[in-house]
Amino acid sequence: MKACAYYKIIPHLKLVIEYFGGNLTIDDVINTKKQEIKDNYDPSFNFIVDFRNARNVFGERELMEYITFVSRHKEFVGTRKSAIISNSALSLVTTSIYAMYGRRSLPMDIKIVQNLSEAMHWTNVEKDNHDSINEILSGFKGTCLD
Repeated sequence: MKACAYYKIIPHLKLVIEYFGGNLTIDDVINTKKQEIKDNYDPSFNFIVDFRNARNVFGERELMEYITFVSRHKEFVGTRKSAIISNSALSLVTTSIYAMYGRRSLPMDIKIVQNLSEAMHWTNVEKDNHDSINEILSGFKGTCLD
């Protein structure tokens, strides 16, 4: 399965949605971050990151590479909440390691959740926006599976 990395910045919700699927590498994640900064990015926006359909698991070395990358690029760093959606045992281990190191190195609250509802609750997305967030992620997933 090909690697998929998509994002959408929603300024009026102060939210960034990221979707990662397929055979993912850490470079896919870093390149997505580089694209975001060229867009309407604001480091104070909360994040919902969906890893449920990602197939590869990053090791500690790759995660540290990512955290170092973000830490060195201050335009990425801001005080915010990040909800990471993970539902497989392997991706849960990966995201847990990221959360552990990320909490130490980055000024954000990171929570690992198992579904979109939990992610939206954690990032304070109001209920009347839930359907549109779900549609965005469903669209990303559909594009990835094509």
